[in-house]
Amino acid sequence: MMAKTLVSFASYLKFSNQAIIWNSALQVEDLTRKSQLLEAELEKKSKQFSEAIELAGEETTKCKAAKEVIKSLTTQVVFLSPK
Repeated sequence: MMAKTLVSFASYLKFSNQAIIWNSALQVEDLTRKSQLLEAELEKKSKQFSEAIELAGEETTKCKAAKEVIKSLTTQVVFLSPK
């Protein structure tokens, strides 16, 4: 009776361990898939960020040029204004 119980318990442990291993493997697959999706999203956002930084630099250059034009025009207006 005792030997049969031990065999039964050993079979249960084997089955239980296999279930744990399979469950762990499924979790690894799921987490790997999620990680890949997050990496792709991060790459996309990094590209968008780089493009935004580039655009901001271009706009800064335009703004500085516009300020210089305004400064020049202001000087011309002051110079041409009757005193």
